[in-house]
Amino acid sequence: MSLSACATFDSPLPAPYSTIAGNWGFREINECSGNPTDFEFSRDLHIMNAVHDEAAEAGDGDLRKIFKYRVLSSSANSLHLSLDGETRLDASGSPVTWHLVAFEDGTLRWRQSDWPTDEFTSELVRCDT
Repeated sequence: MSLSACATFDSPLPAPYSTIAGNWGFREINECSGNPTDFEFSRDLHIMNAVHDEAAEAGDGDLRKIFKYRVLSSSANSLHLSLDGETRLDASGSPVTWHLVAFEDGTLRWRQSDWPTDEFTSELVRCDT
């Protein structure tokens, strides 16, 4: 059962949570037809789970079905997140954090916090439900 299905919100989710919640997949590998990611939020919006039907590879090489992120901050179109158990380090030696950014064309992209501001992963597209 998903967190978003368990939570009852008194009002619609604010942006960018409302944009990000749901099933997404990387366009370039047609992930929607294979193992899409379901982004789900806790009631208090402090946790985002990225849930897969089948295990996916984490940055440290481990296989996981659920990637738990803590929401560090939000803006109108992005979330700043830290992945629980993150082992990768940024240039300053701190665990990497991530920005999940919603673009006007309806796509999402990840950006590691220490990357240049115009550098992103390939795009994620919303999967048909």
